[in-house]
Amino acid sequence: MSSHEPHQTAKQLRELSSLVGLALDQQLEETQRLRMQELVCSSPECCEFYVAAMTLHAALPANCGSASEDRVLLELLLQESIQVGTQEKSTAREGACAVDESLCSAIDALCASCQPGAESSTSFVTPVRSRKRWFAPISRPLPAVAFSMLLLMVTTVLASSSVRNILTQVLLPSRFTVAGNSGGLTYSKNPDHVLHGPNVETGTRRIGSSAFDDVALASLIVFPLPTLEDIEQIHSARLEWTLKQIDGSPEFDVDLYGLGYVESPELTGNGFWEGDFDDSLRAAYGMSGPGHRTVQLIQASVMTPATEPGRIRVRNSRLDTFIRSLYRDGAQAGDLVVFRLNANASTVAIPRSTGYEVVHPPAIDGVTEPAEIPMFWITPLSDAPQDLATGQLSLSAQSMTAHPSSGLTRSTGSRIETGSRVGGTRLIGSSMRDDQSLAVALMFTLPPIDVEVIEYASLDLTVLAPTGDCDFAVDLYGLGYTTKSTYTTPCFWEGDSDPSSAGKYGLLGPADEPVALIAKAVVTPDSHGRISIEGEALVEFLRTLYDHGAQGGDTVVFRLSADRSTRDMEGAHGYPVILPPRRSQVSPHSLPLLSITTR
Repeated sequence: MSSHEPHQTAKQLRELSSLVGLALDQQLEETQRLRMQELVCSSPECCEFYVAAMTLHAALPANCGSASEDRVLLELLLQESIQVGTQEKSTAREGACAVDESLCSAIDALCASCQPGAESSTSFVTPVRSRKRWFAPISRPLPAVAFSMLLLMVTTVLASSSVRNILTQVLLPSRFTVAGNSGGLTYSKNPDHVLHGPNVETGTRRIGSSAFDDVALASLIVFPLPTLEDIEQIHSARLEWTLKQIDGSPEFDVDLYGLGYVESPELTGNGFWEGDFDDSLRAAYGMSGPGHRTVQLIQASVMTPATEPGRIRVRNSRLDTFIRSLYRDGAQAGDLVVFRLNANASTVAIPRSTGYEVVHPPAIDGVTEPAEIPMFWITPLSDAPQDLATGQLSLSAQSMTAHPSSGLTRSTGSRIETGSRVGGTRLIGSSMRDDQSLAVALMFTLPPIDVEVIEYASLDLTVLAPTGDCDFAVDLYGLGYTTKSTYTTPCFWEGDSDPSSAGKYGLLGPADEPVALIAKAVVTPDSHGRISIEGEALVEFLRTLYDHGAQGGDTVVFRLSADRSTRDMEGAHGYPVILPPRRSQVSPHSLPLLSITTR
């Protein structure tokens, strides 16, 4: 680490403080995460500030109240008062050295790991909060608080460093819960009241206008939260419900909000809202947790007049962020997470009985089925010994990181160029070489599936901001599978719909059918960050592979390609996609991931 002028360090600390705040709320994009890592390694002050902030974040939920001294210290560190935060951190370091010289050495070792050529041991994963007490209540002066918390962080960092080569992060099997009966209908005439359960005649609740004059309706869906252990983090979450039918001719869409969580066994507070955007505090709806939290818009227009009745599935980064915030704020297994489906415009004055009918629990014999009830999943991420992570544990969760053979396929290439470039990405679009275009081949090792039925699948990938002006979108194809551990046959394509069969690309699969167009426009000029592709087309493609002889250990091949020719574009215009192998500047969470759920 090089020395910096005071004004330069102060500027870096201000930027780092902002990024740390985003990290604590799990809202960092990949480019921001890389910038935060760069800032942490830019000066001793920045490194020490990061250590203190993450130490406090890990420890505070266990032992502080809103007015306690350690809460004040956290605010000093994470608010704009950077100079005060740095002063406290410097004092904490001096005190730690006075107590135990080994702590002083540990701090120096941590920050020295940021020097060029050293492998950083700094973890950029936000800890998960817990209600369990890690320390006794604190009543010491502020500097002493910082000393004890720093001790925890240094010990954690040293422990993490010592087992760096034998621990790896793996996905655990998904945990799901079924919607509880305490959800139901909330309406404009009496927003403080919830009508629990479904309409006994239809088994549903409507979002839209009531049969009664001047009454608008919204729907609350409530789930008991699954268990999350202290060493686990939320990797992803998924929410499903059933749209039974659409009544009348609605001219409005339905938005999905996360309101928060409650500790009581039944939801009794209000929750009604309809309109363009709700930025209310969670506490205004009777939710538990910090008073400053606002409700989360998870997906706008999740149902529209063009939506076909059937199962609706939501899985996106906003849902992941919302669920993480609940556990960080102290939610425990059995607490109730509350979602709301509401109209994005007022329905008080529209024709009566107009809207969207959603199935609510409990199922009613002869009217609704248990499979139509809303369901909620979380997929945890945890540390496990390497021999377990590379053996049956990761496969038992049916979650696979992209194969290292993934790479670039060119319009004029004779083979796939495996792996990523130095920056950890490959480009989809135009090449710097004249009259050449680029696509990306994604590969995963299939898990062993014998008689199980594939119920759900998702493919997650990270796309950085486009390079240059991109007037095309990217489509996802499922090409087929190979029994070999690697695949290098060129499989380039650009255009509206690829008519080729799996055999043309040297792969196994249906011999007389085109390769599977799984999803169109999965990447557009407006979309970057973590992208999740799911749906029946992906599930059907995977089922087809197993039906045509695929087995555990075989390699499935996907392709990301432009929906039109890019040869006439300027060079190097396109979408960078993060691919394996993981580079030092790339988070393991950014690599492509294929998840399969069986029943």
